[in-house]
Amino acid sequence: TTAIVGEPKYLLNGKLYIKPLETPVALTATDAVSGVWKTEYSFNNSYWREYVKPVTMGTQGNQVFWYRSVDNARNVEETKKLDVYLDGAGPVTGMTLGEPSKVVSDDKWISVNTQISLFSSDGLGCGVSIVKYRINGGEWVSYAGPFVLGNNALAVNTVEYFGVDMLGNFEHVNKTSLKVDRTAPLTTLAMGKTQGTSTAVVPINGVVPRLGLPGVVYYSPEQVKAGQKFFLKAQDDESGVKEVRYKTGNGDWVLYSSVLGVVIPREPSFTLGYYGTDNMGNAEAVKSVVIVQDAEKPVTTIAVGT
Repeated sequence: TTAIVGEPKYLLNGKLYIKPLETPVALTATDAVSGVWKTEYSFNNSYWREYVKPVTMGTQGNQVFWYRSVDNARNVEETKKLDVYLDGAGPVTGMTLGEPSKVVSDDKWISVNTQISLFSSDGLGCGVSIVKYRINGGEWVSYAGPFVLGNNALAVNTVEYFGVDMLGNFEHVNKTSLKVDRTAPLTTLAMGKTQGTSTAVVPINGVVPRLGLPGVVYYSPEQVKAGQKFFLKAQDDESGVKEVRYKTGNGDWVLYSSVLGVVIPREPSFTLGYYGTDNMGNAEAVKSVVIVQDAEKPVTTIAVGT
């Protein structure tokens, strides 16, 4: 008796993989003397069944298919077996994001140049044949390596992907939403005792820091004595603020600390430059302001009319 395994099937490292309820196994028997009376088969040493037509198997995992024939003289053939692995499950495919990328409140933020990688595994199955993906409902593309969304990316993008194994088992389509951040943070200059309580204008002992000429900010020694500092407050409602940097005069750019605030030099006036960068690398245009210490108290006079 000979067992003939139909399609789909896949041989890997000496192991024969077939598809449950789909791959047929046919048995053919010959006997040159009295002729074949019947052919039988059994699954995993269960009861014998008479063979009538090609058989399919329906259990995931390893299975042993036993078979034999009996001739008209009631001679029973030595039992033969066929070891198979039934694989009816598709692969499992996942996604990893390169840099820059950031998860904020379950939102996945990337840039147009962030590399997107797909990885797929078939576990104990016959192995992955192909992985496909598409972007924003476009054409399905065979995955060949990391890709980027590019300059045509939308604000919110949908990437769909799935794997297929060597037996043609399809994975369900996975869907991931990716948001693209093209907007830089907005950084403002504030004054107060702490970062959290600082505001653009804070009254201290009746003295109100005032905006003078465009691009000029005045402060008084009394404010410094009262524990006031200059702070930089950056906001980014998308991927979030990564860092803020500043420099005074012609000095080097310094990483801003919300604890220390802006370290004020001893000069009575200085130029402060500052900018913020978000987690996608979008850098704000450098802002510049002249900060002047005003130690002169106002002089108030009374004019009496005649």
